[in-house]
Amino acid sequence: MKSRSRFDGFRYAGRWNRAFLLPGNRLFLGGIALVLASLLLASCASDYCNRPPQRTIRGQVVDADGHAVGGVVVRVSDRPVGVTDEKGAFLIRVAAPADRLAVSFIASKFVPTTRIISARADGGGTVVVVWPRAASARLDAGAGGKLEFPGAAITFPPDAFVDMSGRRVTGDVAVSLSAVDVKDPRQLASAPGDFTARMRDGSVRSLETFGLFELDITDPAGRNVQFAPGRAARVDLTAPKQRRDLPPSVGSFSFDARDGRWIPQGRFELAPGPIISAPVDAAGWWNADQPYDTTCLKVQVLGCNGCEGTPGRVSGALVTATGSDYVGAPSIGRRMQTASSASPQKRRRS
Repeated sequence: MKSRSRFDGFRYAGRWNRAFLLPGNRLFLGGIALVLASLLLASCASDYCNRPPQRTIRGQVVDADGHAVGGVVVRVSDRPVGVTDEKGAFLIRVAAPADRLAVSFIASKFVPTTRIISARADGGGTVVVVWPRAASARLDAGAGGKLEFPGAAITFPPDAFVDMSGRRVTGDVAVSLSAVDVKDPRQLASAPGDFTARMRDGSVRSLETFGLFELDITDPAGRNVQFAPGRAARVDLTAPKQRRDLPPSVGSFSFDARDGRWIPQGRFELAPGPIISAPVDAAGWWNADQPYDTTCLKVQVLGCNGCEGTPGRVSGALVTATGSDYVGAPSIGRRMQTASSASPQKRRRS
């Protein structure tokens, strides 16, 4: 008997495999198709096919002098999604927001900040400014006391702190209060959010700020501590000297980094100095604000050729709004161009 060689075996196996591809074996092919379809459906049901559209956001984190800051942790909804490189650059991929996305940036020795990315923006070239955190001062947690920082002072009652497990904190704690000079555009650029607040009735209002600060409190091991129930510190914040129309009180707002909006808490009261004072019962960002109303302006530009005949509507004309900002300084608003359509243009200004 002639034995098959190794190559004969391969040829045989090839004929055996091809046998299943003959028209008479459609039942087997249908079974394979059913199995593949089941696997695909199982994969879709698990996650892949149900994922929301992804959005790429890129940018750079810089300090007040425009120098790149590396090692900055980028977070979305309290979840780390990236870290800046040595050039301060970051690139993250997140679910495309329906309206706006709050992206937070946290770096050692800098106050944290949050940028609002609009769903209509292309997500490229975002520049984030981080401001140095004020030097910390030591405080006896058991005794309490008053600490002074540039632009602000804060007074703590005795036994004001507990750790994250609710246990009373004793010994020294490190306190840093970083006040923002609202007259300095660079410092304002480092403030979190877009100066909008979610009010108690659920509405969203724009805010006019009179001063804001970030409060950081840690124990000797560098762990964050929080205020004990029923305890609060009192902050005295230097008000902008340019303001001559300071109201007797303005709202006190804390910042919600997840939502990217300010949340009303209480009131800042005006005192001689001028100083605005309010109790605070949590670390993080605080803001002295009052909501303001916006005005819608309808602009129509007319022109004529040699001033003969009826003036016609002009498209592409450059329109600039001017006014005063919240510290009383002259301000030039964003410029806009009239559209090519014949309808009047609307502009929203504060």
